[in-house]
Amino acid sequence: MSKIMASFPRVCPALQAEYGDEPIPVRRINEAVAADSGCDEASVCVADHCYNRHNKGNSVKLNNRKFFRFVTPGFYMYVGPDFNYTGEIYQKPQGSKELQLAGSRVNGQLV
Repeated sequence: MSKIMASFPRVCPALQAEYGDEPIPVRRINEAVAADSGCDEASVCVADHCYNRHNKGNSVKLNNRKFFRFVTPGFYMYVGPDFNYTGEIYQKPQGSKELQLAGSRVNGQLV
């Protein structure tokens, strides 16, 4: 497991507790994970670890561990590694301003 991935469950539960039922700004996640892992903030890609969003260049079936639920651009909820997400998965193609439907999950499983 990468240093960044290992940092998510160490630092993000406290961040989510700080924000309560509100989403966490991605900037805060990047700062906290970078400080914990010793990595550069630019290396932290929260979208790669979302149940409902991914980067166009990556397959929706990536085996990256998931920790977050995308809420709105720049804001995420930390829901943990074993969250049974049900809903659509979106991607934002490079250069596009619009999210596109890329698939869906039911009880955490890709369908």
